Amino acid sequence: MGARTLAAGSLIVVLSAIGSWDAHAVHAETPAGDVHSQDVVSGSESAVIESARVRRLLGFRDDLGYVQALAQTQDGLRSFADYGVFLSTSEVDEVLARDRIPVVRAPALAWGSRQPGFAGTYIDHNAGGQIVLRFAGRSDLSELDGEIRRLIGEVDFAYRDRVRVDEVAYSLDQLRGVRDAILALRGASSTISGVGIEPSRNAVVVTATDTVLARQQVDANLPELGAGPPILYLEGENADETCGSRASCGGSSTRRGGVRVERGSSGSCTSGFSLRDGLDYDVITAGHCWYTYNSGTITSGGQSYGSISSANVLDPGTWCDCRLIETNDEMTGPIYYHSDTVKAKTVTSREATPSEGDVVRLAGQYTQSSGTVSVVDYSYTSGTCGCTVHGAVLADYLHQNGDSGGSVTNSTGGRAFGIHTGSASGLGRFSTAWWAEQYFGGTVVSP
Repeated sequence: MGARTLAAGSLIVVLSAIGSWDAHAVHAETPAGDVHSQDVVSGSESAVIESARVRRLLGFRDDLGYVQALAQTQDGLRSFADYGVFLSTSEVDEVLARDRIPVVRAPALAWGSRQPGFAGTYIDHNAGGQIVLRFAGRSDLSELDGEIRRLIGEVDFAYRDRVRVDEVAYSLDQLRGVRDAILALRGASSTISGVGIEPSRNAVVVTATDTVLARQQVDANLPELGAGPPILYLEGENADETCGSRASCGGSSTRRGGVRVERGSSGSCTSGFSLRDGLDYDVITAGHCWYTYNSGTITSGGQSYGSISSANVLDPGTWCDCRLIETNDEMTGPIYYHSDTVKAKTVTSREATPSEGDVVRLAGQYTQSSGTVSVVDYSYTSGTCGCTVHGAVLADYLHQNGDSGGSVTNSTGGRAFGIHTGSASGLGRFSTAWWAEQYFGGTVVSP
């Protein structure tokens, strides 16, 4: 069954929230690492390319000539300093409006996810930032649409007109069933590294080192899936992103976001959100960082930062590739190192269920980069522990080795989404901050 859409005006074609999967080609062509502060002043090619990439994800005009001209304006320079993207004043307002969607959407999503046939949600950036909820096998779309608009309007009436309800062929439960069946195929000879869901295409996404072999493996072992949901294949490595040395990671001497933390010669990662548990504060980083160690001094910039905690939940079947660093100094609140300019940033809220299309931003030691969530409900095999990690999220932001542990937030940095853990077929990969809180018993949110 094709997608049937309820929306004001003419029929809107249902597109991927990241524009199309060609967006990954733009990601691959963009120079790795961060666009440095001097690029903002000069309007360098790398800064313009990075802005065009993100603008494309958001459905904004993305031709390089236009972006280059915008880079010469005060509004463009100011927005690049704040968000890492050249934007006009009206576009900044729109980005902030879309930044608020996860908050506005929450009650409607909680209700919708309990309804029979629920098939997921996403932000359609190619339709002006519409809030899309999808259902399979329902004949009452009008009633569903009315209730979802009512719930969203109770939070912020201005967002009622952004709502769209689609009818699709497969429910989220059906998509998860296919995902789990493909996950069960993995083994020593399997090329499949992970499986997730893309609600905008009502599809299952398979990441693999060789997509031809992965497709053959699925077709041979699960022929019944041929009559089921679409299965999309993305080729590339699934890698954890610790850093052996600054030179090997391609980093500059400029710290871009997060704090570089290291355990002697055991490699470096990035400090993430601080976690408040009563009056005590620890710092979250990725669980694969110094995985074989449960003790030892952690340094940053040659100074003592803290010590490794034995609290590491990167185990078989985990829902979070994360661990804690016990810091030396008492903190005054849940904060994280946001950037060279902002430095300490307070977390005021936390997103429990990141959804496709959500605008996110990575603060890694080498990379600050914005993007949108691409794949949810992603389960994969960690190259560090050889175990399965569930509940991960893939997003189209730039990243590189050494960024693991970095904070993933909304575009303004006040809402926590997750902890960067690596890459999957070129996309950034993160575990959610919500799961870190469940495992460690604290909160990343300021009291």
